[in-house]
Amino acid sequence: MKKQLILTLSLLLSPLLSGAIDSTPHGTNSAEFNDLSIKPVTQRPCLLMNAADIPEVKRRYEAMPKSDDEKRGKMDPTLHALLYGDEAEKKAVTAEFITSARNVFGGLGKNPLWKERRANELLYKYDTIASFGFLTKEEQQEFEKNAVEFAKFEIGADPSRFPSPQTPSTNSVLEFPQGFSTCNRWPDRFLGAALVGLNFPDQPLAKDWVKYACRQIRFMLDNGTWDGTWNEVPRYHNWTLLLFSTLFESLHQRTGVDFFQDPNTKALLDWYVRFSSPLVRFPETTKHNPKGEPTTPVWGDSNYGPHFQACAIFAPHYAASDPAFSKRLMWMWRRAGSPSISGWNFGLYSPMLIDPGLPDAPQTLGSDLSRKMGLVLLRSQFDTPDETMVFMRGGRQSITHKRDDLGSIDFFSHGIPLALGSQSGPYGPGIEWNRSQISNNDVVFGDKPENFQGSGKIDAFFTSAQVDYAVADCSRPQSKHVPPADAFHWRRHLLLAKNPDYLVVWDEISSAMPSAWYLHTTGEKLLWGKDIVTSKTAYDADLDIHVLSPADPLRPNEKDGIFGVKDHPEAPYPFRTLKYFTISAKADEDFLTVLHPRKPDGAPIATQLVSQTKEKITIKVIHGSSSDLITISRKEGACFKRDAAPEITIPMAIQEPAASTAKSVTP
Repeated sequence: MKKQLILTLSLLLSPLLSGAIDSTPHGTNSAEFNDLSIKPVTQRPCLLMNAADIPEVKRRYEAMPKSDDEKRGKMDPTLHALLYGDEAEKKAVTAEFITSARNVFGGLGKNPLWKERRANELLYKYDTIASFGFLTKEEQQEFEKNAVEFAKFEIGADPSRFPSPQTPSTNSVLEFPQGFSTCNRWPDRFLGAALVGLNFPDQPLAKDWVKYACRQIRFMLDNGTWDGTWNEVPRYHNWTLLLFSTLFESLHQRTGVDFFQDPNTKALLDWYVRFSSPLVRFPETTKHNPKGEPTTPVWGDSNYGPHFQACAIFAPHYAASDPAFSKRLMWMWRRAGSPSISGWNFGLYSPMLIDPGLPDAPQTLGSDLSRKMGLVLLRSQFDTPDETMVFMRGGRQSITHKRDDLGSIDFFSHGIPLALGSQSGPYGPGIEWNRSQISNNDVVFGDKPENFQGSGKIDAFFTSAQVDYAVADCSRPQSKHVPPADAFHWRRHLLLAKNPDYLVVWDEISSAMPSAWYLHTTGEKLLWGKDIVTSKTAYDADLDIHVLSPADPLRPNEKDGIFGVKDHPEAPYPFRTLKYFTISAKADEDFLTVLHPRKPDGAPIATQLVSQTKEKITIKVIHGSSSDLITISRKEGACFKRDAAPEITIPMAIQEPAASTAKSVTP
């Protein structure tokens, strides 16, 4: 498997966004960066490294795990020229750079965002190219002139009228006329102007552009960080931090401004660790790492995979200030197989940012919660071959790249995912399926499923060594926009019992509409019984789904739903489609299911519905010679009792996990 993050436009640019992202410029101290100064350029390179750092960068590059392309002898040409090149090679890459710069600055490009990203790549690369000494004076002047015009086009030439709610931009071609946005596409505008200022500090507007960028970064960190989670989907949590990585480094090198130590930056980095999955052991995920690879959560337009490069990129900045945190990040990177990164400008700059020789330290991960977005992770048997984990999104909807996945769950156990959502589809025709409710593991109301990109809230969270519990209110209440006939009450209760692991799912429902319960499995085939469905996978792990409510005998039904982009294998997961089924319920009828992961030859559990009302359910689960008695109440929480052990009483309340961001990150 290629262990790279290929940052292509198909991944990063969505033409389907239907409106501008609101800007809310509160909480920004406009005077914070008034004393900022930019160092004069006395040598090149000076943005991400100094000339004296070349031996260290060479050491890092040679020590880093190589991508598949690098193993085949491919290397970023500018990096090769910097570390190993002779005069002829440096002249060649300089000439290629000038040709590229003229094409980007002189042409229309595919669209404004494409041009912004290509221009920003050039502004980073210019610092290295200029260090070779083969740019003519005329070429330097031409590049600087074009770069300044680019900055003026993006941000403006009058500091009193830079984009803000008070002075919105009149440039109708570009997004975010008011600035102060927490969307991942906004930095593409202001970071270019900042790079112009950092590269050419003698320009009259240099300091103003850099100050403006610093204000935007401060706003984004303060307002886009929701309890340690970026306010967009996981893919753009990752992309935003990758964008910030080179910009923060450049600002630190050239001005001394240090956003690395901001508590929000550290919380966003710790998210990778807290919400990482078990090690997935598909054939593709064990090629480079026999133990397997974790994934970040997948909600909205996101994809499964080991997207943990940012951990290693940022880790050097905490080696002295917070060694424990640096070691935690390096542990996460190595646990993910030390993934390399290429595309955009990272093929050139990753060895300037990543020190593969930094130490790590073993971590112990448990269940976790990010309350505002409602990211729930329930975990059992961490770092064992049989580790079980459940993801759920039950809170506020992200600001971009939404999917109808409120209340949806992903289920991992025994080294593979057993139930997944459809992940991101193509950014174009065909994405409708991937963003629909019926492509997720949730409850759909009414005879004709409709888009419901709603927000919910977490009502309860509890974790212990014996049992975890979480509740998400995913209701759509009556309002001026929702008539009574379309309103519904739906709360999803999840109770994860541990050792043996199984998940109780009570979907508490009040609605005049019928509903359907969806589960998308990774099984090759489904085996149907009266009240049980078994998903048989090809990877030595099965999933039993016990259905206790509705009580009607199950009616076999199954379909294949697209996984990712149609007709394309979604490496590292070997599926083009997922086999899914539904359970139907009448109006006001609840769903009560128990999901039990096991080896094909593993002992099954037995389930019994002891009692059920609209206020409370009680079930008995028998495993081997032991049994569990579980009660879940609409208002009071849950009770869990195993054999003669003391009963565990769980309140209907949020108890923050001990491993929350506030405790795992040193401000």
